[in-house]
Amino acid sequence: MTMVCLNDFEEYAKKHLPKTTWDYYEAGADECTTRDDNLQAYKRIRFRPRILRDVSINDTRTTLLGTEISFPVGIAPTAFHCLAWHEGEIATARATEAMNTCYIASTYSTCSVEEIAAAAPNGYRWFQLYLYQDRKLSEQIIRRVEALGYKALVFTVDVPYTGKRRNDIRNQFKLPPHLKVKNFEGLFQDPPTSQEVYGTPANTLDPSISWKDVSWLQSLTRMPIIIKGILTKEDAELAVEHGVQGIIVSNHGGRQLDGGPASIDCLPEIVDTVQGRIEVYMDGGIRTGNDVLKAIALGARCVFIGRPAIWGLAYKGDEGVKEVLQILHDEFRLSMALSDKPPTVAPPRPAETTPKPPEHAPKPVVIPPKPPVVQKPSAPPRPQIQVFNSTEHGAAILKGLDNFRGDETLCDVTLVPGDSSETFPVHRVIMASASDYFKAMFTGGMREQELKEIKLHGVSTIGLKNIIEFIYTSRLSLSLGTLQDTLEAASFLQVLPVLSFCNQLLSSEITIENCVEVERIARDLLLEDVQSHVHMFVCENFSALMQSGRLLQLSEASMTYALSSDSLRGFTEMELYRIARAWLSHKPTERRSAAYSLMRHVRFPLMTPAELLQISQEDQMEEGATSGGKGEVEPFMRSDTACVNLLLEASNYQMLPFLQPKLQTERTRIRSDCTHLVVLGGVMRQQLVVSKELKLYDEEDGGTWRALQPMEVPRYQHGVALLGGFLYIVGGQSTYDTKGKTAVDSAYRYDPRFDRWLQVASLNEKRTFFHLSALKGKLYAVGGRNATGEIGGITRDAFQKELLCYDPDRDVWSRRADMMELRGLHCMCTVGDRLYVMGGNHFRGTNDYDDVLSCEFYSPATDQWTVVAPMPRGQSDVGVAVFKERIYVVGGYSWNSRCMVDIVQCYDPEKDEWEKVFNVLEPLGGIRACTMTVHCPKGSTDEAEIQECPLSTSKG
Repeated sequence: MTMVCLNDFEEYAKKHLPKTTWDYYEAGADECTTRDDNLQAYKRIRFRPRILRDVSINDTRTTLLGTEISFPVGIAPTAFHCLAWHEGEIATARATEAMNTCYIASTYSTCSVEEIAAAAPNGYRWFQLYLYQDRKLSEQIIRRVEALGYKALVFTVDVPYTGKRRNDIRNQFKLPPHLKVKNFEGLFQDPPTSQEVYGTPANTLDPSISWKDVSWLQSLTRMPIIIKGILTKEDAELAVEHGVQGIIVSNHGGRQLDGGPASIDCLPEIVDTVQGRIEVYMDGGIRTGNDVLKAIALGARCVFIGRPAIWGLAYKGDEGVKEVLQILHDEFRLSMALSDKPPTVAPPRPAETTPKPPEHAPKPVVIPPKPPVVQKPSAPPRPQIQVFNSTEHGAAILKGLDNFRGDETLCDVTLVPGDSSETFPVHRVIMASASDYFKAMFTGGMREQELKEIKLHGVSTIGLKNIIEFIYTSRLSLSLGTLQDTLEAASFLQVLPVLSFCNQLLSSEITIENCVEVERIARDLLLEDVQSHVHMFVCENFSALMQSGRLLQLSEASMTYALSSDSLRGFTEMELYRIARAWLSHKPTERRSAAYSLMRHVRFPLMTPAELLQISQEDQMEEGATSGGKGEVEPFMRSDTACVNLLLEASNYQMLPFLQPKLQTERTRIRSDCTHLVVLGGVMRQQLVVSKELKLYDEEDGGTWRALQPMEVPRYQHGVALLGGFLYIVGGQSTYDTKGKTAVDSAYRYDPRFDRWLQVASLNEKRTFFHLSALKGKLYAVGGRNATGEIGGITRDAFQKELLCYDPDRDVWSRRADMMELRGLHCMCTVGDRLYVMGGNHFRGTNDYDDVLSCEFYSPATDQWTVVAPMPRGQSDVGVAVFKERIYVVGGYSWNSRCMVDIVQCYDPEKDEWEKVFNVLEPLGGIRACTMTVHCPKGSTDEAEIQECPLSTSKG
């Protein structure tokens, strides 16, 4: 489903969230008049756009309390994000960090402030605070968020009591047992029988809060304080008088006082009152980039969104929130361009005054009522006004200024580089207009403001010459020989266009021959984007760098990035270990300390036991050689405790094969970033022979099917599930029989790391015709028959609706809600937090069967089934897999057509639609399918090639 606007996210959330959750988020107070007016108010405002103003460059950035964000939209404090997405506020924090904007974490978060900070350590966060009758609770949370680096305290002042939200009362809304208000978990002293209101004991908020509490907060923290909930100019003036740093014009999303004004309607008078003395923000009703622009044009520095962020979470977690923000960003920038960045706006009539916004915002213009028409005596016609625009004027001005510089005409200051006595006469005003460094020097009262000659220590002659040349001509000639001097000068003097161009040049000119030097320059000048490009280049050209010998000259950061990458293909882990060791041995004295930093990214658990033993023995031999004075390489794999632990971890992993699914770490993950469709088993149509083949669909190799290690025994009608990166097959039949009399109880596990099978514990009885799925560490099985053709005395050939859930921690099966439709030989899979059941057949009562086209999904959280779109064509006894968030149903048997089929039908849960996508190689019944990451080395480097590569262990 393509999301085009925020309304699309709203529709998705309304359709997919439980009703009580949707009602909670959408609730307004009483009749929801104010909530709805928040939306309608924007429709009463009109732009007064200007044209022909050159809008080719639109900078959406702004600052909040001195910190730059990407555009003036942040996330407002909203409660209980885990109701919309299992990761809750953690996902929201990650999204805002990625979009470089502000997130106000709510007091009523279902993730703690510590969890939020850890999830997005570089994110820009504020914390929203309620005051409780027990002030120690509020004081404790203030101390915690300040220590965690939250940048401001948002004091919500419009909730002395909670507004009346009718649907919450009707639904008896309360948090599910598995969710808590994490910030206060275990802190309230009320008895267990105390009634809870929105996750905390009733009557805990302090209705006596007043302006004196602002002073109390200021005595507790150095964080800036923002007052949220101001709607009048009188309260705005009081906020300024009490020394807060900002206010949020807000009516709490219309959830408190019904009948109050819309937030946007209150903004102009508050901006006019504040007069730029503190920053003014706004929330309420933002649904488009147009809405954002109207608020900014009326004087808000930034707006915050609440409900749209929740819709994004419900759609796709942090990715959904990022999509919401990206759509607003793109719409905002487009509106800026179409209306001349930003325009004046016309608020709805009547208006008492024309508001005067602060300096940072454009002045809104009110369109007054038209005066009565008065007949005037005719005047002689005036000549038509013509506007002339010269495209050469700017270049001519620069040329004239450069000529003045060359002739030293009107120059009022001389610049001297730090590495020579060469002089450069320039004009202060020109340098200040292009350089933030000179602007501060010449306008900030510094002593250099009066000097005629200024020595620029730290700026080279070449660098200064290039910077001055660019400022006066807009041209810059660069080569790799002059790049570093120019970069250092641009960084020192803060000439941003030159910095940007140098970054682009460095990133685009990386080669095998110069990547080491480019990385050194980027590292010295803290050019993070360039360093990232170098790291990606190294990873993509690892083999070529190894062949050239330059790999040994790479920095620790580049080696670490490459060894940690899943996309580093064509190497075994043993080969990567030897490469890492060769790099360490190249300069053993200075690189010895980096041993663990590199080796922790080598995936030792994916080596064979023989390879691990070989590493240990080689290290022991080197230890003897070193002690005898014959070697230069220290045996760090045996002497470095951290490296020893890596080998112990790998040995433990190898010795406990049955526990491997629970021992998964970053070092047990397959070194591959490709996901493939895999099918296994099934009955071949003509011979009715059961297959034991395991095949992979390689989309990257032109859509070909490749054979992997086959199963130990043939299998069809078996259960398939993935746990911990392993593929499990359970039960089923080993030979063809329509009544299930050849059912088996054995179970096997496939390890894609080594392309091998391991037999695990068997079922407690032979079972076939059931379906197995895994969800959140548990297995779910539906229906089936045992080897006698029936289960527990149930009539032969009758399929069941029962759902059983297996908890591996307690080793028990438990009964859950039955399906809505009788079906057998169906398929089941998981998407998100749901189990989807599709297809199959049912017994007609006349020794015959019909296709079941209906489909449904099961929600473990609510223990309920819901009907979705039916299949276009019946398929029973199929393979099913989820690939890129869509469900693929492969092959099987159609009872209505009385034949095996080769079709693959695809269901999109977001669109609730089916389509036929492609065909398998031949019609197959009893086939099984899954998607998994598989190691497919292409042109893998063998041991001999490693030894022949120029990885000298001598000192460089």
